[in-house]
Amino acid sequence: FKILLRSKAFLRSGFGFGGCFADKATIEGEFFEATVAPLRRDVSGALAQLRAGDLDIVDELAEVHEALDMPVLLVWGDRDPFFPLEHVHEMVRSWEAPITLEVLEGYRLLVHEDAAPQVAGHMRRFLRAHTQAFPRQATSA
Repeated sequence: FKILLRSKAFLRSGFGFGGCFADKATIEGEFFEATVAPLRRDVSGALAQLRAGDLDIVDELAEVHEALDMPVLLVWGDRDPFFPLEHVHEMVRSWEAPITLEVLEGYRLLVHEDAAPQVAGHMRRFLRAHTQAFPRQATSA
């Protein structure tokens, strides 16, 4: 795996991180430094994390989602190969919470990496709309 992480072709492929980004050049920037470079140095922690993972939690997410009662913002790439948009529409139909779904065209799984300014814009609008509903607490010195 460490050898594969040294291959630009692997990193840009569907087996690497190619399916995560609309712009595969994103793989070589900050994402690379934060994600790939540490794995190149020592993959043992990541492998231990994968082995210890409990995929049963994923099956329980539907119940968790149904229990949400606060406003929720989802920003999704319409070309996400891992969590396709049609599945997102199915998922949010079962939620009781008020859902805002913003779909960014042409983006994939890591839309927050590929389209950070657009995602931040949606977050600002959402937070402004929902934090105004809560009065500010007076702080004591």
